[in-house]
Amino acid sequence: MSGDMTDSQARETYAAFLAGDEDALVALVDAHKEGLIAFIQTIVGNRDVAQDLAIDVFASLLADRKPFRGDSTFRTYLFAIGKHLAFRHLRRHGKESFLSWDDFVQESQAA
Repeated sequence: MSGDMTDSQARETYAAFLAGDEDALVALVDAHKEGLIAFIQTIVGNRDVAQDLAIDVFASLLADRKPFRGDSTFRTYLFAIGKHLAFRHLRRHGKESFLSWDDFVQESQAA
């Protein structure tokens, strides 16, 4: 399960967000971000890119404010958005070999 939030709690929290409770989005991010990042990372192969794309998933919720139809779990809904963004990223950039900032600093210090 995502964080300590059940699917019904996630649905209620998202409904509260749609009704204007901005703190509800924070609760959704806290409950789902790590699982979403890990999922996206399996697609793009890079944690830094996955973190950026996970931010984009939550930003799309904030910008679009689409009602959740309930055809799946809320987690599946989020992951479907993440999957779409990850594949769009791969189409645009390919599965590049990325070097994280930490890796860059370590390699620079080793040289």
